[in-house]
Amino acid sequence: MLERYKIGEILDQTFAELVPGGCLLMVEKTVEEQRRANSLFIELHLAFKRQNGYSDLEIMRKREALENRLIPFLPQENLEMLKKAGCLNPSVFFSWLNFQGYLAIKT
Repeated sequence: MLERYKIGEILDQTFAELVPGGCLLMVEKTVEEQRRANSLFIELHLAFKRQNGYSDLEIMRKREALENRLIPFLPQENLEMLKKAGCLNPSVFFSWLNFQGYLAIKT
């Protein structure tokens, strides 16, 4: 399992390699502080998978494969890690249920 603190280190190293004006696009699964919203987002995402032909067995196997490996951050935590890495004003360019895309431009 990739430990949570190492994600920040990876972002630091990646951002350091960017030339001024270069950008980093990051799309991440996130978790919401509000448990009801988080549960709703998960249910809607499962419904989306089913509508697109995934069986309950495939969905269960995917969830088990990611269990204790993919540990999502709060959206604010992702923004803070990008700021710590050196981006002054990271932006959200995409948001759908519990997934967000971030744009970080090196100045």
